[in-house]
Amino acid sequence: MLLGAMGAALVRGVQRHVMACAKHFALNSMENARFTVDVAVDERALHEVYLPHFRQVVEEGAAGIMSAYNAVNGEWCGQHPVLLTEVLREEWGFEGIMISDFVFGLRDAAASLAAGPDVEASFRPQRALHLPDDLAAGRARWEDVDRSALRILTTQLRFAARHHDVPAPGPEVVACAAHRALARTADPDGADSAAPDGPLADTGANLIGSFSTGGDRDRPTLHPEDEELVLAVADAHPRTVVGVVTAGAVLTGRRRHRVPALLMLWYAGMEGGNALADVLLGRCDAAGRLPFSVPEHTDHLPPFDRDARIAHYDLWHGQRLLDRRGRHLPGRGRGPPR
Repeated sequence: MLLGAMGAALVRGVQRHVMACAKHFALNSMENARFTVDVAVDERALHEVYLPHFRQVVEEGAAGIMSAYNAVNGEWCGQHPVLLTEVLREEWGFEGIMISDFVFGLRDAAASLAAGPDVEASFRPQRALHLPDDLAAGRARWEDVDRSALRILTTQLRFAARHHDVPAPGPEVVACAAHRALARTADPDGADSAAPDGPLADTGANLIGSFSTGGDRDRPTLHPEDEELVLAVADAHPRTVVGVVTAGAVLTGRRRHRVPALLMLWYAGMEGGNALADVLLGRCDAAGRLPFSVPEHTDHLPPFDRDARIAHYDLWHGQRLLDRRGRHLPGRGRGPPR
């Protein structure tokens, strides 16, 4: 529900200026196997765990939804009549534009047209090749073409009508002082007392990260060399604070008891280094609780094969699973170190 609330807030902010599009619908949780994996899930888990956050952004008024690459229960998401028509359109009442993911988002031109996506992204690789013949042979219906065209035009006109008197911001607002101050939520002076080190030190903070581009992590911890760097710095300076830049849980491993503070920085943006310095120097109190529980060991988690062709999702996911097993390290909010 937290994810849905965050998505709804983003929709409210974005759609003051542009149309918001939520992605990827649905169960797109594996990057390496996203073009091949078929996710098996039962109705209860689907509607209780994996769809509610999408429903929240739909009810907030998101103008667009992008389908996923993966399959769910034997059907590709880009042509899934249950997800795209029965759930999204009929049950939730979504009236906006449905768009496929790029290039490989559709597998069958006629099936996708009937099931939901109004726009194929990008360059119509399936529909340009196959839809004319499908229409001529009766495998696709012109009524569905008209329906998609009407959805596209209606969504655009509806948005334009609501924003016709809203002036578009000019390029001068990009990285302007007021916006940087808002991003930082403090006075925009420098991180003069920070002691940066590590691969991302040029951001103005001690940010040690573990990401590769375009794939699933092969471990839920930092890379070994990053672990060694943390421990080496802690040995040299016991009052070391470790800031973790990540979008999700990272196992803290053996460094957890070697440093006085671990901070979750998320993806903090261009003012992240200055904001971190504000917290460390006591200029603001950023205390809070993590929106998830962090397991202590990998064996507390379900098995994960990032190259799987079939994946089974159930109710026991994330904090539900950890609570069921009695295995978690609760995120505790703390004030800035003194």
